[in-house]
Amino acid sequence: MKKSKAKTKGKSWVFWLLSALIFGLMLGLNYLTPKMCDDFAYSQSFLTKEPLRSVFDIFPSLWVHALKMNGRLFAHFFAQLFLMLPDGIFDFVNAAVFLGQLWLIHRFAVWGDRKKPVLLLGLFCAVWLFMPAFGQVNLWLDGACNYLWCIVFGLIFLKPYVDAFVSDRSIKSKPARVFFCLFAIIAGGFVENGSAAFFGMSVLLLILNAIARRQKPRAYLVWGSLCSLLGYLSMYLAPAEWANKQTEFTAEILMENLIRAWEMYLNFLPLLLVFGLLLLLSLIRRTEGKRVWLSLVFMAGSLAANFILTFADYYPERCASSALMLLLAAVAVLLADFDRRGWKAFSCILLCAVIAVSSLCFAVGIPDIVRVSAEISDNALRIEAEKASGNRDIVIPAVSAETRFCALYDLKYIDTQTADTWPNVSMATYYGIDSIKGEL
Repeated sequence: MKKSKAKTKGKSWVFWLLSALIFGLMLGLNYLTPKMCDDFAYSQSFLTKEPLRSVFDIFPSLWVHALKMNGRLFAHFFAQLFLMLPDGIFDFVNAAVFLGQLWLIHRFAVWGDRKKPVLLLGLFCAVWLFMPAFGQVNLWLDGACNYLWCIVFGLIFLKPYVDAFVSDRSIKSKPARVFFCLFAIIAGGFVENGSAAFFGMSVLLLILNAIARRQKPRAYLVWGSLCSLLGYLSMYLAPAEWANKQTEFTAEILMENLIRAWEMYLNFLPLLLVFGLLLLLSLIRRTEGKRVWLSLVFMAGSLAANFILTFADYYPERCASSALMLLLAAVAVLLADFDRRGWKAFSCILLCAVIAVSSLCFAVGIPDIVRVSAEISDNALRIEAEKASGNRDIVIPAVSAETRFCALYDLKYIDTQTADTWPNVSMATYYGIDSIKGEL
């Protein structure tokens, strides 16, 4: 018994050290990621076109945003809040949010207080390896507030449902239940595909728990799902969002969109094969039914987050983030059981393979992030110097990223043809000059 406790304590120490290293790396990469693209626009009120100066300026700005752009008011509230605050605060908070994402998936997989450092490291490396637009989702301020934060809010929202299904745990405090329902509204109104997937998963877990325990679903969990749906409707029915959804979807367009979504999901083919293998072995080994069903719920959420975009006008790579993280959760739930039930070598081989291959991602991604950061910083200094000398119409070198690990990847840093377009106009307003344009 003493040996077992010492072993657990040793793993816990390694787990927390690894968490600190992951946090430190993500904090550094967030620090190296400057404002870019939409960040300049969200630094200003959509109502007055003036810089945001207080929290109270955000609400009328978001009202105009809902009328003219889209209904992601919760995500863009956080974006405008952090753009208004001093530089560095978001870097710290976002690094913590990224780590929280890994902790939550680890928590769903191990079912208790045990710590599995290798699983945590494997999850971290898998995000680097498979995330189609890593920098846009995890480092870019506006992108992170939409996509990374949607995942974390969604996973937190799901936790009471998972706890009820796995171990019959419940929220005892009435104020905590009320807070949970209010939180569910926010989680349901983040991003169209991710929020829809998390709502659907909550309903699936309600049904599975009712069947497994042969009792009515707990009222606060039912209300939580309904509040999540309310949050989703508040986003989906926003005037600008609703106007954007009025595209005529013919059978031909839907088929093209379905093929596009399928091709995006094939980016995760190695993970899908691993999931299929683990599921087959789990059934052969007669793994605990609740673990298999929980994994299938995460898999269903991943599929929903991906293929619901069949009904979208376009599918940027960053929108695949929810689908990937839910697929990783499905794999982790099954994989953790192999470690627990005597197949430790098998699970370690899979995790070590991911860790080894992802080292190539670090080798090419981090230098690209550092280079782009330096070039954009040089441009910022150039703008300030030109402005100080009295030049109000400034030309700066264009900057581009080479890898998906950099936030600027597949985004337009600056237009080189005209100053009267996005994002040049917003950038000029942000720096307090008349115009800005890029040069190749």
